[in-house]
This record gives sequence, C-alpha cells and structure tokens, in this order.
Amino acid sequence: MANGFKSIHPIMAKNLKNIDIKNSEITQGWGNAKASKGFHSPEGWVEDEYGKHKYSSCVDLTGRLPFTAELKSRLVAAGFCPFFRDWPGNKHIHCVYVGLNTILDGPKSQIKDYINGRNGLVGHAKLTGPLAPTEIEKQMIKAAFEKMDGHNTVIVKYDDKEIDCYAFMGRVPGEPSEITRCELRPFVEFFGAKILDGKMLLYDGKYLNYSKCNVILEGQFSRVDLRPITNLLGKNIAKFEMKNGYGIAYIN
Repeated sequence: MANGFKSIHPIMAKNLKNIDIKNSEITQGWGNAKASKGFHSPEGWVEDEYGKHKYSSCVDLTGRLPFTAELKSRLVAAGFCPFFRDWPGNKHIHCVYVGLNTILDGPKSQIKDYINGRNGLVGHAKLTGPLAPTEIEKQMIKAAFEKMDGHNTVIVKYDDKEIDCYAFMGRVPGEPSEITRCELRPFVEFFGAKILDGKMLLYDGKYLNYSKCNVILEGQFSRVDLRPITNLLGKNIAKFEMKNGYGIAYIN
C-alpha cells in the first residue's frame, strides 16, 4: 500500500492540492491489500516530481478531515466522487477520480453508484443527508464520466427483461483490450443459480466451475467476463449493439 501524492496520478494530485488537501492527508492511493484489491489496484506508471511510480484512480483521505457538505462539494468540483466511510477503526473518505481512461471495473462501478446517489458498496444503498451528492453534483460527475474513453455502460437483457447488474466495457489489468464484464452474483442469481464458493456455483442441479470466466475481485464484488459466464449457464449473447451511448447485450 502506498500513500501521499506519490501513490496517485499527477492530475489527481494537482486537483487535490488546488483544494488544499495535503500530502499527509492521503492515506492510500494504489495498493494490493485484499480488502481493496480491484479498487486501489495499480492502473499504470507515471513519472513526476516524485519519480516513477504506480498510481490508482482511487484515493483515501484521512478521517481527520471534516465530514462536511463543504468538503464534499470541493471534492466533486475537483473531479472526485467522495464516499464518507465512518467505520469502526477505519474512518476515512474513499474517493474515485473521474477522468483517467485506465480506470478499473471496481471504481468505475462506484462512479456509476455516485451518479445514482448510492454508496458504492455491495448493497448499493442510497446516500442521504448533507454528504449525499446534490442533483447538480451528480450531473457534474456524469458529464465528466461521459467524456472518458471506454466508460460505456452495458445493459444486459434476457427475454426482454433487463438484468439488474452492473456491466461495463471494462479494462482488464494486464490486457490492452476492453471486454464486456458484469457483476457475478446478481447476474447468475437472475437465472436462479447459487454461488457456492470462490469458483463453483449450482445451476439447474449441476455444479459449474466459473473460475475460468476471468474473475476479478472477491466475494460480493466479483466481476466476470460476460460471454463465458453466459455460455457457462448454457445461454448465448445473440446480439450486441450501441444505442444512445450505451451498449446493449441481448442474451437468449
């Protein structure tokens, strides 16, 4: 785990400095800790005044900063989605920067949550109170998100019904190309499947191994490639089209 401005992209560092965030107030940028893998995972390398270093689109700020609507608005204006986490023994502000085209699936889904006024966690609970984004702030983040390359949200449909899961044209760490990915649990549960552990699920009385579907993240946050998980359930992607800035995958 790395902290300070040397752990994030210089564009992010510049924007945080502009709103008076100090180097010592950045408790985590890139890191490979199990709890934050896939969110704070390194997205690439940059070279700046701190030398050559890795960076992440996610940055955690110390919980010693004030949890106020004023700070929230300053962070949004600087291009960040701020999630205020007041957890026992781990009070901090988890922020996702909107604007780096290397962004991974995990933080990308949190940006979409913020646009929808939700908390970026597995339950996607609604944010309320003064720390929730205003409608104007949601639109600010949405406008910045839509300028990014490869941000496209994918709507997944089966039998004319939309499957309620996050799906994106996402970047896979270590691979240059983009591929449609989706949340594992809500996708397979839509079809009545049950996840048994980190690699097996039960569907239609059969035990199926999904570990070869390019699983990223763990547990509730697991993401998989859409085509192989669809095929594993004995179904197919019949058609994929772009419409109004969204991708639509039709499954039969």
